[in-house]
Amino acid sequence: MRSVAELDMDRVPDPEGGVRLLVDMDEAARLVESGFEVTLVAAAPAGPLDPSLVMDDDAARAWLEERLRGVEREGQD
Repeated sequence: MRSVAELDMDRVPDPEGGVRLLVDMDEAARLVESGFEVTLVAAAPAGPLDPSLVMDDDAARAWLEERLRGVEREGQD
């Protein structure tokens, strides 16, 4: 898992407990060349992200704060 994190690739949750990455074909080839086993699960066309899916910093912060409410965090009283 640490090796994948060091590759600085976007990860998404895997329902089966593995690691899923969002990669293009060049990145998939790089993973194979690095000794990883790669299984392509789905293909999606490359294109601009739907602007309605993009949060600004304030919205992202509010979303995170909502989910962390009640969780003790370091540096807080």
